[in-house]
Amino acid sequence: MQEHREVLRGIAAVRKIADELKTLGNREQRIEMGDKLNRSANDLFAFYLTHLNGEEETILPATWKHFTDEQLVAMRTNVEKNTPPERYVEWMSWMFSSLNINELNGMLIGLKKNAPAPLFENMARIAEKALGEDRWKAVKAQAGL
Repeated sequence: MQEHREVLRGIAAVRKIADELKTLGNREQRIEMGDKLNRSANDLFAFYLTHLNGEEETILPATWKHFTDEQLVAMRTNVEKNTPPERYVEWMSWMFSSLNINELNGMLIGLKKNAPAPLFENMARIAEKALGEDRWKAVKAQAGL
């Protein structure tokens, strides 16, 4: 959990620098702040990748050893049911933005086939907003939506 808090601090630091960069008009200041943003983002990414690797090497094997697939699905379902809608939209926006077109197609085709229509329509709206017009158009065409 400490590492998760560190990731959140890193994200906040990057966001703060980016916001400050937007306000600068002087070219030299913008370059200096851009360099700072680059270093901060690189530090965050390096820390986060190390964190993810640690989860893959230790937490996932322990999870699989001690829980069945059914128990893991039940835990995930419990988290999703208790997540405020606005937070879930935020999470899904990040997910859609991070997926490549093949992953997006598979996810959206699966949702359309298996999810209740209102859920699919909501996910499609979130995806459209997260992906932007061009990517959304490509996904819709390729996935047959």
